[in-house]
Amino acid sequence: MQTDSTTPPSVAEGEVLIKSVSFTPRELRVTAGKPVTWRFDDGGLEHSVTADDNSFDSGRLSSGTFAQTFNNPGNVNYHCTVHARMRGTVIVW
Repeated sequence: MQTDSTTPPSVAEGEVLIKSVSFTPRELRVTAGKPVTWRFDDGGLEHSVTADDNSFDSGRLSSGTFAQTFNNPGNVNYHCTVHARMRGTVIVW
């Protein structure tokens, strides 16, 4: 079965895929106390996962994963310091 190039990649629950210079999904809902894992899979390009309020930062990575647990309800906005257009939000409930 061929995959349509416009079809977003599937990701595991609680996971954000970093691929094609984007976060997928851009908005992720998670229960307080559960970790979120970002998986770096963009052909060796470096990216970061950096909270807008600087409460966490993965540093620059080109592969592997970064995990963060969110204990308080609310919206957490983050970005890539390497590619300014890459932005995402974790909605903690």
